[in-house]
Amino acid sequence: TYKGGSSMRKRKTEERIKAIEMHKQGIPRRRIAEELGVSHDSVKTWISLYKSGQKDLLDDTRKKRTYSKAVKLEAVSAHLEEGRTMVDVTSSFNISSPSLLRRWCKEFIEQGDISSSKQDCPDKKLEVTNSIEKIKELEMQVDVLKKALELQRW
Repeated sequence: TYKGGSSMRKRKTEERIKAIEMHKQGIPRRRIAEELGVSHDSVKTWISLYKSGQKDLLDDTRKKRTYSKAVKLEAVSAHLEEGRTMVDVTSSFNISSPSLLRRWCKEFIEQGDISSSKQDCPDKKLEVTNSIEKIKELEMQVDVLKKALELQRW
């Protein structure tokens, strides 16, 4: 039974730390996943985050991150157009999880664009404000759409 957010976060953080420690001891990821009762993909992601130096991303108490539309588009482009792996793009762009990038890619393929975060606002300087940046953004969208069309033809 669910007994509140903080105890769930603590448990998950402890699992992540335990998984990293087991990995350091040379225990295979699949065995770690079985012993902790989590998915192999979760263990793989945690280890990748740890190896890339993003140790803070292992902690569930972290503040929810927001990403500008431009960052989302660059990350989607890196995956769809350049063919980089989800884990590589996630690490390079400091995105909190591959599942978030997967969601952005799906949104882009289905809608041809990516929505801005609700938290995007001028005081955080996350909005695209000048015409040069807007043109670059639109050119990137066109390139990604072309690549998505190529992939759909296969």
